[in-house]
Amino acid sequence: MEKEEGIVVPGDFLGTSEEFTPGMGVYDETGNIYASVTGEISISDKRVIDVLPKVGTPPVPEEGDVVIGRIEDLREAVAVVNIARVEGKGDREVAASTQGIIHISNIKSGYVSELQREFGYLDLVKAKVLDAKALRLSTEGNDLGVIKAICGKCKGDLKKKGNTGDLSMEEGDIKIKVVERNENELRLEMEGDGNTLLAPLTSKLLENENVDLATNSMTHSLLGNSILYVKMKKGDALEAVESAATSLASDFEEFGRKYRAAIV
Repeated sequence: MEKEEGIVVPGDFLGTSEEFTPGMGVYDETGNIYASVTGEISISDKRVIDVLPKVGTPPVPEEGDVVIGRIEDLREAVAVVNIARVEGKGDREVAASTQGIIHISNIKSGYVSELQREFGYLDLVKAKVLDAKALRLSTEGNDLGVIKAICGKCKGDLKKKGNTGDLSMEEGDIKIKVVERNENELRLEMEGDGNTLLAPLTSKLLENENVDLATNSMTHSLLGNSILYVKMKKGDALEAVESAATSLASDFEEFGRKYRAAIV
């Protein structure tokens, strides 16, 4: 089982139907059990697993709140932020499609000539709510701004160089850890923003006739790590994942060649 304690959110992988009997606040999908609500895990003596709701409604950003979100769009003078959570209001995500905007004049105290020099697509930012109704945000302040930058080419995490405090970055890798492996099953944990790779990797695994089951639990990168689960009919699951990843990389390279040849 992956999540034995703490707060879970909808879609978090909890275990398999071989380990537990599904109870309240969970659902069973092809033998895997996932959370259907945000809350705390409870396991009875008879191995019935429940998720007990922690909060009744998603938190709503208010004026003065500090929020964390991801840059979803960059325009000439405005960055659109998909807000994930409000600091100090629990671990639950805010309501779906809660978007705020950062105007170029609210990025920092100094003059900003180009918004794209301060933010990148999919960057994670911490911002203060200036107007709750219009969800106008500001990153002006020592503790605000970009908290995780994303590489525009590979979509992996970027890390700051040294302690300069500016946005000079170097590429960082997605960390993958084997959390469970036996004769025909494998669970991998992806630390970082690995969600971009999970869906195509899962699809590629399912093309392998020796793979019995391949599923993933894509958790929001602000709230936890994502899980890839593979069950084999025969063969080694880790080798199947490595083969699928190699094939996927080849597909991406081929697409890149065709795109560069076709574009005018």
